[in-house]
Amino acid sequence: MIKGIKLDNNAMATLTPGGGDCPVFGIPSFLWGCFLGVAGIAIVYFVCGDKDETKKALLGCIIPSVVVIVYYIVVVATVASSVD
Repeated sequence: MIKGIKLDNNAMATLTPGGGDCPVFGIPSFLWGCFLGVAGIAIVYFVCGDKDETKKALLGCIIPSVVVIVYYIVVVATVASSVD
């Protein structure tokens, strides 16, 4: 009566597409780090548990941070030079 139904005991398989494969919830790890920062890195680390995916989330956190810092420095330098 119930043929062809496969039960999976792995809880993580229900959280990620493809039966436990990363990326987490179908969202690339880079974007987790980019939009959620340290929280995104932690989510990827605990849900996925893959070093490579965690590194991608870390890069997703670091790269936008560096871009914002450089942008801020350029804007402050521009404003400071235009005041004089």
